[in-house]
Amino acid sequence: MSDSTTDAIIGVAATVAALIVISFILSKVFIIVNQGEAVIIERLGKFHRVLNPGLQCIIPLVDSPKQFVWRDDRLLADGSIHSDPVNVTRIDLREAVFKFPSQEVYTVDTVQMKVDAVMYFRIADVHKAVYQVDDLAGAVHNVAQAQLKDVFGSKTMSAALQGQKTVNEHLQRLFDKEFTSWGLEVYRIELLDLSPLSHSDTAVAMKEQMKAERKRRAEFIVAEGNKTATRLVAEGEKMCKTNIGVAEQEATRKRSEGAKTAKIEMAKAETTALESVAEEVETDGCSQTDYALFNLYNNFMRDGVAHVSNKVLYLPYDASAVTGLLHRLPAAFGRKQGVATGAAGAPGGADAAAAAAGDAALD
Repeated sequence: MSDSTTDAIIGVAATVAALIVISFILSKVFIIVNQGEAVIIERLGKFHRVLNPGLQCIIPLVDSPKQFVWRDDRLLADGSIHSDPVNVTRIDLREAVFKFPSQEVYTVDTVQMKVDAVMYFRIADVHKAVYQVDDLAGAVHNVAQAQLKDVFGSKTMSAALQGQKTVNEHLQRLFDKEFTSWGLEVYRIELLDLSPLSHSDTAVAMKEQMKAERKRRAEFIVAEGNKTATRLVAEGEKMCKTNIGVAEQEATRKRSEGAKTAKIEMAKAETTALESVAEEVETDGCSQTDYALFNLYNNFMRDGVAHVSNKVLYLPYDASAVTGLLHRLPAAFGRKQGVATGAAGAPGGADAAAAAAGDAALD
């Protein structure tokens, strides 16, 4: 190998080594902080400053990022959450969810209950979160466990079950007050599960109570449905009867108006007939009363001889009265002139005229 080749290799190696050293120095001098993150820098073991998002510069071998102990939550196949402590230098400032482990608490009426809760929070003060407490995750867990026991220990089971919103708000105020000194800002607390232990007598009694309540509500709904159906049927029948009554009333009114109109027309017709008869009677110069009486007698005689089976004709006891009646027929029926002529022209003319008038009346 020639000297020129050796020199070239040495030059390349030196260049690579220089680049590596420069890259290492630059990585120690410049730090890129992402949005939503923060980095604490210590200078010679003492807090120096907090690096905000962007390109930041530090002094190598003098400044160093502070390690922050947090935990890594993992959801296992059985539904449980496994947490492992981790050391990080980049602190996440975004809103996060802290899942509390399930724990058992006792209410004031000595009912053992299972509580699962989550907390929505974010790190508001990085300096406090790192320097005010050794293990932030463990401290939050311990304080939350104590506060949950204290809150539910002052309430009955019914109050805890019915007032979960109130419990959430109360826990949020307590946690926010406790965790402010550690640089945490608590937004809200939510209870995921709050129920008596499945193997306890209370849980069995509650299940029976729930079954009874569901049955009662089902019966109540059925009864309400039957009640509504009965009411609707009654209203329908009432409306139907009302409509029928209105129709019958209208029909009665129409019939009354028709009968009234018919009677008025009949009365008018009868009046016209009577007026015509009166005019004719007045023209003939006879009595209207005699006309009416003789007309009734004529109808009586006609009805009497109309039936073939009648063999007996009843006449007044005094035959002279019949003769007198027959003598008055011409005057009643307007044949006075003809009768007078007959009486003057032949012997016994009055009797013949009376007989003729009687025959005419019978016809």
